[in-house]
Amino acid sequence: MSPTDSPTPNTRLARLLDETGWSQQQLAAQIVRAAARHDRVLTCRRSTVSRWLAGSRPRPELAALLLETLADRLGRPVTAHDAGLTRAPVDLLRSASEGDPARRLARLAEADLRHEHPVSLGAPVLAAVGFGRSIPLTAPPGTPRTEAAAVVGAIDEMAALFAAALRKVGPAHVRAPLTAYLARVVTSRLRAQTTDADRCALDTATARLALLLAAACAGTGDDALALHHFRIAAETGSPATTAIALRAMAGHAYDLGHQGGGVVDLAQYAVDLARPAPAAVRAYTLAHLAVVQAHHDTHAALAALGQAERAAHRSADDGEPGPFGSYPLAALHFQRAQTLTVLGDHTGALDALAASVADRGPVERHLALFARARLAEKHLRLGHLDEAVHHWGLFLDGAPDREARRVGRALRSMLQHLRPHQRYGPAAALIVRAAGLG
Repeated sequence: MSPTDSPTPNTRLARLLDETGWSQQQLAAQIVRAAARHDRVLTCRRSTVSRWLAGSRPRPELAALLLETLADRLGRPVTAHDAGLTRAPVDLLRSASEGDPARRLARLAEADLRHEHPVSLGAPVLAAVGFGRSIPLTAPPGTPRTEAAAVVGAIDEMAALFAAALRKVGPAHVRAPLTAYLARVVTSRLRAQTTDADRCALDTATARLALLLAAACAGTGDDALALHHFRIAAETGSPATTAIALRAMAGHAYDLGHQGGGVVDLAQYAVDLARPAPAAVRAYTLAHLAVVQAHHDTHAALAALGQAERAAHRSADDGEPGPFGSYPLAALHFQRAQTLTVLGDHTGALDALAASVADRGPVERHLALFARARLAEKHLRLGHLDEAVHHWGLFLDGAPDREARRVGRALRSMLQHLRPHQRYGPAAALIVRAAGLG
């Protein structure tokens, strides 16, 4: 490597480390402890921190834990920019959050198509409460005019296709075509002169596409870009779509390791906003509130879970067609498993994960992978090694899509869990298979 190719020392991270008063070894140990709080197994050593200080980038999962650990120690939010984990200039990060949502969406989509990535990989700490409370509780008045109905209908049909593709083949295959559709087709419609009523309907249809693109970006590791798309969806759509967006933002933050009061408040606000919404939307928001509440208040978590289950059953009667009008029972089972895991009921979580896997059809095979991997981990925790090996084997059958970050994370977790059992033949065979995927 030539001197010009050498990484630049991360002076921002060095200053934060000095402020904590920790050594490199102590920071590494705190990150491992943070991972354990999230029921994750990982390795982080002094040499790992040393490489970060020299300029190398932590993978997204470690970046999230690093930011959380620094924030907990310093008593304030620490962003990817604060810690030197993004090369994006701060003015670009700011500009991506300013202006009309439709223009921001067009700007982000165009830049992403050109592979400029105006916001690089990172794990931003969400300013959850302040953002959530700024969302209006009512949408602009009016109903879509007949001449706009065909355009809105076409966008909704495309949203259904992209949502189905995300469930079946995963984010890596969906992100580029969805970005192109938004940049080349949808934003031109938004720029056209329309009445307020037409624009309202177009905005909501577009917000749903932005939600799907946010999920695709999060699934491929572009966390900061995902956050911008979540915000655009929350600011642009109807109250029900805004509730979905805020809940998705809370879920994204939770997946990155954030469990504090800000995420709880964001999840609660999504529930509040969803009260007049269809039962499926209420179930979707309540189920995640149960997960985040489980870290703070057992009674509140179980109450939210019970409300989510009742709403999910009612949604079978009043659900709307399309990806934003229904909440699959498989998803509810998965959220129940997450809640029960936090509450220490691992047997109940095992049953919920088994139900989630059983309820996933062939068109949801990508989503089923995550439940399958969690089911294997839960079997191993309960001492069922053969069952764990069986489910991890089925997980590996669908794991070659390594571009999906959640799949890669589940694969690394599998290897860490299996290494203590590598003398057992079936476990050793899985380790060899997994190594071949890397």
